[in-house]
Amino acid sequence: MILSLIHIYHDVVKGKLKHLAQFIAARGAGVKVFVDTAPVMEKPLAALAGVGWQGKHTNLVSRTHGSWLFLGEVFTTLEIVADVAHADRCGLSLIHI
Repeated sequence: MILSLIHIYHDVVKGKLKHLAQFIAARGAGVKVFVDTAPVMEKPLAALAGVGWQGKHTNLVSRTHGSWLFLGEVFTTLEIVADVAHADRCGLSLIHI
């Protein structure tokens, strides 16, 4: 069951990214799509792109979606203005008794 869900994840995310890649390529830019198919440091790049921050558990964390994220990459020669990276929000947990 888990293996089949992994394959669905790859197919769905890659299909969406390929659709975006067609949009980018139509503007004359070079483009390449990856979903766990290349030696890419996905989490640090996503953090730099402003998607979230890398938590102490090494997962990427989003203020909106928590750590429930699927990552894929679109590498392009198109000039895109980057979002501001999130601050690292992992710190000491406070327990109130």
